[in-house]
Amino acid sequence: THLAAAVVCVQTLAVSRHLGTGSYSWQFFQAYCNSKLCNVLFTHELAKRLQGSSVTCYSVHPGIVRTELSRHVSLWQKVFIEPLARLLFLDPEAGAQTTLHCALQEGIEPLSGRYFSCCEVQEVSDRAKDDAVARKLWEMKYLLELSEKCVILFCKMGITQSWKIKKYST
Repeated sequence: THLAAAVVCVQTLAVSRHLGTGSYSWQFFQAYCNSKLCNVLFTHELAKRLQGSSVTCYSVHPGIVRTELSRHVSLWQKVFIEPLARLLFLDPEAGAQTTLHCALQEGIEPLSGRYFSCCEVQEVSDRAKDDAVARKLWEMKYLLELSEKCVILFCKMGITQSWKIKKYST
């Protein structure tokens, strides 16, 4: 069943931590990059699935926006980051322009599924154009949502012990 596959996928992610998170800065940066790649792939697949409807979607890079991202860093990191952010990062209004462009600009509908930065469509890497990976990511999203619902249901039923799945069908 799909439930068994979902549980296995979640357990695999929990054990192997393929998302790239870790205790070093470069690991967090890699996780950030992976999440952005997933956004681009997911949007590409969503656009394919919405083709023929009046709904469009775009992946958007707003630029490096001055937010409260540094609120959880140490004081010495804040001393370095905050002046740099004021000098080089976009204010929230400027950072919103590409998102607003994609939401409001008429005539860009044929570009649904594409990646935008600075209010213009941009080329992406070959990794971000991989249809097979985009499809697998789409399918994984549904498996993860299903597994989350099952975990909530199991907790409500009082089933909180770990279990292993030895045999399952797809």
